Amino acid sequence: MKISMMLIIPLVLLSHVASAKNTQKSSQEDMEVIQIIGQFSAAKWGQIAEQAKVDFYELFNQLNTIEKFRMVCRVEKTIGSNIKRNVCEPMFFKHAMFNRTQNDINNGSTNNGSIRISSAPNSDDILFLTTSTKEAANAHMEQLIMEHPDLREKFSFYAKAKKSAEIRAQMNN
Repeated sequence: MKISMMLIIPLVLLSHVASAKNTQKSSQEDMEVIQIIGQFSAAKWGQIAEQAKVDFYELFNQLNTIEKFRMVCRVEKTIGSNIKRNVCEPMFFKHAMFNRTQNDINNGSTNNGSIRISSAPNSDDILFLTTSTKEAANAHMEQLIMEHPDLREKFSFYAKAKKSAEIRAQMNN
């Protein structure tokens, strides 16, 4: 009897320890895991990317020697919103928009001296008209990025910040 009791007590203790480990393991599996990935929100990364874009274009303009490829940035509010954002356009785009509008005015697509909104040029029209110039501008920008390490660094930072903003925005959705 003493021998069987001596065997039973360790078996009971072992089974108790094993069940405690299983309980601990299952409670760990049931726990919610919170993972912190980064230090900035999507909105903050968006702000960082916008500032990086402006910084990149400022340096690009300093290094650029072709006037029509110069980038012009301005702060703009979308109609119906108070949210401001940076809009950057190359000079050739602005000139094409101006010329198209001027042609519409001179060719009589006006109503008592004012432009009809329906016939006013839009960005899509101008993008189509300036496709070959845009390709040349992109090639020129790429060449400057390759030749100037500071510009390459600013471009790289802008690209990373923009990608981080996109990833964070996807995580929030």
